[in-house]
Amino acid sequence: MGVSSRLTALLAALFWVLTSNVVAAEPGIDGPALAPNGSQLVYLTNVEGKRLVAILDLTTKQSRAVMAAEVDGFLACWCRFKTAQRLLCSFRSTQFDLGRPFWITRLVAFNADGSRQKVLVQNGKAGVPQFQDHILHWLPDDPDSVLIQLDADGSVFPEVYRLNVNNGRLTMVQRDRAPVVRWVTDRSGAVRFGFGFRDERGQYITRADEKSSWQTLLKFNIFDNEDFDVLGFGPLGRCLLSTSNYKGREAIFEMDLDDNSDRQLLFARPDVDAGAPLPGYLVFAGRRGGQESPDRDLPPTVGLTRVIAGGSIRSSSF
Repeated sequence: MGVSSRLTALLAALFWVLTSNVVAAEPGIDGPALAPNGSQLVYLTNVEGKRLVAILDLTTKQSRAVMAAEVDGFLACWCRFKTAQRLLCSFRSTQFDLGRPFWITRLVAFNADGSRQKVLVQNGKAGVPQFQDHILHWLPDDPDSVLIQLDADGSVFPEVYRLNVNNGRLTMVQRDRAPVVRWVTDRSGAVRFGFGFRDERGQYITRADEKSSWQTLLKFNIFDNEDFDVLGFGPLGRCLLSTSNYKGREAIFEMDLDDNSDRQLLFARPDVDAGAPLPGYLVFAGRRGGQESPDRDLPPTVGLTRVIAGGSIRSSSF
């Protein structure tokens, strides 16, 4: 089963869970996420005034609380399975500096039975980053690691590390590179795109692979509306998918990095904005603020068949 088919199956399972009596009997479901094999669902809930992390076994239809979701002023924001047995949760807290509030986040790993809880990163080799939950890639072929972006040692220019979800060990993958403040990986987990700005000038950099040198893709004035938001890399690895304004609406564009070609329009609708609210899936926001899939009767447009298979955008991933 391909990546797209597996993801479609998991989304179908999630829809069944959310509309079934199993969930209806629960006190409340917030931020549900499926295990890679679709056998369990992790979610946040409130029971008798207590915020908890719970796991629902989709085979036995039994749920269990595995961890407190509110500890020492930190509140769980999301939880995801790394493997069927190991999970990660992001916790957020409000701190104050001279009376001014600011957010900090922490990343907690634990087993599906609630054991082996560990705060990752914390006071490690990257210092004490303000944000410790910015996962760039989940590395599905590596059961022990994820790629994480950290603003190490208080720098505004983050670095990328391979983070061991069992012991918290960090291995440098990409050093900070001014003025980059955000890194993006391709589908394999290679760090291949960076965005940053200095004063009123923005800059995008990219590279062909992990061993290649960084090249400037675009420099622009941040007030000139020339920038675009990167969604990720396409299936072939050489194409960058992005959103940008097109005739007053957000549209999907594709850029072939191998031949340094200009961005090509991939998908647009005159009545709605296009984007990617689901990781790896391109859908568009409807007129009433909802999310819809393109009609099967849509006429072909430039590059549309590369995104929409069989008339449905839900069967395509990047």
